[in-house]
Amino acid sequence: MKKWLIGILGLGLIFVGTSYAMARSYITKDSLVKKIEKSINSRVQIGELNVGLFGAVEMKDVIIAKRDQLARDKVPHDERKVIETGDLRLNSVKFNLSLGQMIARKVALDAIAIDGVKAKVVMLEDGACNIEELFDKPPKPAEVVENGAQKPKVPANKADEKKKVSKKRKTFNAKKNKKFVTEIKELKITNIDLDMVVKKTQLSVKGKGVYLKVTDINVNPKKLETINDADFEMGGVFDITSLEKNIPYGHIGLTGVTKLTLFNSGNGDLEPDMKIDFTLSPDSYLTTKVPVISKVWDSIWRSMEVLEKLNVNRVKLPERAEFRDNQKVKVAYKLGKVDLLEAFAVHLDDWELKVLGGTHLNTGSDEHRGEMKLYVGKKISDKMVGFIKKSDKIGKLLGKLGGSGKAEQSWIEDGRVVIAVGSTGLLSNPKITLKNDLASPVKKGIEGLLDKDKRKKLKKGKDLLKGLKGFLK
Repeated sequence: MKKWLIGILGLGLIFVGTSYAMARSYITKDSLVKKIEKSINSRVQIGELNVGLFGAVEMKDVIIAKRDQLARDKVPHDERKVIETGDLRLNSVKFNLSLGQMIARKVALDAIAIDGVKAKVVMLEDGACNIEELFDKPPKPAEVVENGAQKPKVPANKADEKKKVSKKRKTFNAKKNKKFVTEIKELKITNIDLDMVVKKTQLSVKGKGVYLKVTDINVNPKKLETINDADFEMGGVFDITSLEKNIPYGHIGLTGVTKLTLFNSGNGDLEPDMKIDFTLSPDSYLTTKVPVISKVWDSIWRSMEVLEKLNVNRVKLPERAEFRDNQKVKVAYKLGKVDLLEAFAVHLDDWELKVLGGTHLNTGSDEHRGEMKLYVGKKISDKMVGFIKKSDKIGKLLGKLGGSGKAEQSWIEDGRVVIAVGSTGLLSNPKITLKNDLASPVKKGIEGLLDKDKRKKLKKGKDLLKGLKGFLK
């Protein structure tokens, strides 16, 4: 019995050793690069390749760059001129080959782990980015001209030549890459250093320790209507800066998990579609130099300049707008558009600015439309509420403008004065609209009380002046 066991063990070792030798002979830099470049519109360079005893494969120092003539001509990997930089640089890419794959001399990338990524991303106006172009389907040889650009379509006639037709990018397509899509079951990317710039507005987003995990991928290219999803997880720490103004905009740490639809069920294009609930870290904040915050603040105080006549001082805007209580931000994302599904708030000392659900942003163009509510600080609100309730004339004006006989219903929520705000246009230069301008009825009330007979003015305006003077100090 002992000899049989030794014999079987020896045979097993010979079998594994032979498979390992076979794997090393066909898993080469050149074979891997050919397989990858056949599927994506890039040039791929591998610094080091290691094949383990049990089918563990690791590529180190991988560079993914724009497709060049060497890639188009299918020049063997080791005969190409070495490139030093690219849009993506990966420290390590790992995957495992089964014994059956090694015997069949097949590479099936069913689970891929990528660690240590340096990504330079440019967000384009249409919501796409330069990184996406690297993963487009490669153009056919007939579609490529000498400089590597894709040939433009020849217009059918002069009338068509005058028409401005937007060029549709050749994105990765599940229906045209069925084998490749069904092979991949898991993708994990960790330790991403992200350097992203929004081209139109020069907004910089630098990410550290960013990770993406796409697991339980369940895609059937023939049945995308029903079998087309994956579990998605992401997180990281991001610093946001305006390069144009050289101003820091904030520091955001977040994590989120959701179910992700990967492909357009109609045409098969890669179009991630998801609703995700992000949790912000306690140290997250925005600076109040973010245009939406600073312009809302300025608009409100400009509308209340009438109070300066009563020696009312403007409240100084704090340096930071902070998140509290493990703030969550629930959004939907598709084709470069972000829709806010539920309201979230930032705090300006004891003031609160709440961004309402329904607000949306196009990430490439910077166009947005949304509504907010600014809740006045409690100390000031207490004085203003008391003043409004004491002044019958102003109370009636507030109620009339708010469409209600009771001022509290339109202007006060939970005992705090609230000002409704609309924001549209470029997020970097928003147009702010006050939807319930508090200064207008207050001004009318002041004028109504102070334009009486001089002898009655002080008597009737005494409570008014007393209530308003210094209530914003």
